[in-house]
Amino acid sequence: MERQLKILNKPPIKTFVTKEGETIDCIDINKQPSLDHPLLKNHKVQRRPSSHIISSPTYSPTSKSVIFGLREPCPLGTVPIPRVRKEDLIRAKSIINDFSLVGMNGEYPGHHLVFVLVNDLDTKYGAEAHLSCYNLTVPQDQFSVHKLSIENGPDAHLSTIHAGWGVHPTLNGDGLTRLITFWTGDSFRNGCFNTQCRGFVQTHSEVTTNYPLSPTSTYGGDTYELVVRVEQDNRSRNWWLVVRHDIAIGYWPSELFANLADGAKRVSWGGEGFSGNAGTCPPMGSGHMPDGYYNHAAYFGQINYMTGRETKQIPLAVFEHVDKSKVYRLKNDRIIRKDMGSSGWLAPRGLSATARGPQSPRRRLVRITAPIKLATLVGGLVQTKASHKQGHLRLRLGHGKVGLTVAPKPPPGLGKVASEGFVALA
Repeated sequence: MERQLKILNKPPIKTFVTKEGETIDCIDINKQPSLDHPLLKNHKVQRRPSSHIISSPTYSPTSKSVIFGLREPCPLGTVPIPRVRKEDLIRAKSIINDFSLVGMNGEYPGHHLVFVLVNDLDTKYGAEAHLSCYNLTVPQDQFSVHKLSIENGPDAHLSTIHAGWGVHPTLNGDGLTRLITFWTGDSFRNGCFNTQCRGFVQTHSEVTTNYPLSPTSTYGGDTYELVVRVEQDNRSRNWWLVVRHDIAIGYWPSELFANLADGAKRVSWGGEGFSGNAGTCPPMGSGHMPDGYYNHAAYFGQINYMTGRETKQIPLAVFEHVDKSKVYRLKNDRIIRKDMGSSGWLAPRGLSATARGPQSPRRRLVRITAPIKLATLVGGLVQTKASHKQGHLRLRLGHGKVGLTVAPKPPPGLGKVASEGFVALA
């Protein structure tokens, strides 16, 4: 363990302590620990991604962004590397076999999964989403993580990257909401959280992979989002981690992965909790069931994946998975907005383990993009067939019949978004 600490903790050019009590070492960017990985012997650091990966920040109209830029930046030519302590390695070793953010191909004891998955013929070069962030109360031996995932290869040689936010006391030694990442290049034969092993190459001078996120959302109050993207650079083939659209934290070199050299087939967005020794389900999302209000249950908004340079796809056809424990729920709203993505955004809600409540009808919210009189349901979307005034319409599906009514007020929880006109399918 002492040898591992020497490998992970390089001689710093500068050191400072954050307000959370973490020691950050500023290391020469070309001498950071990850470059000692056997697969990266001849790797040349890519200091910034291709221009199409970075863009101007945009947010949902009823939310704010978590704040970055609260830490002291490292000097030019150096990068911040959180100092790894002996107790960090002990904690990481105790959980590595339990923590699995893959979970798309089967059930894992103690793990509770809620996600939407795209697994089609398209090769996918990245994924992104706006995640509403909450500070959940999670017991010491449990965790609750909310993330996007990119995955490729067979189970025996699975390559995967995960990025999002989570509360993980065992990993971090605290109950803070933090940016969290995990990777494995070859079915857990390698890989780790954040920078607790060699692999992830840090390039940003201030923001790191385990960055504490604040402010966080409150039930019925202000909503704060983490915007996260993982995208493969079409030149270097490295997988970049970007937050807030314009902060490129660093990347996972393509050399690390057995099956992510040229895109992936599967992407997903969702939550995962680990029940720990007690066997009770941990809270997920906001800790409250979805009820139609965006500031009540956690959500993923502006979801898309990349099928080529500057080509984003909205995942309308998805597989939905909800944990068999029946204490979580997923509510999948499709909202089409041309000003918030290439053609719209999909928002599956993070769900609560603290209460069950009755199962509410499923709803789909779709923008009325043309005057309509008669609409038909096709794959969860609405096709227009005749002309009529735009308005908020509610279609009720039951016993083979469709009821159509005009709602004078927007559906609950949509705020300014709803004023543009939506069809609500309940």
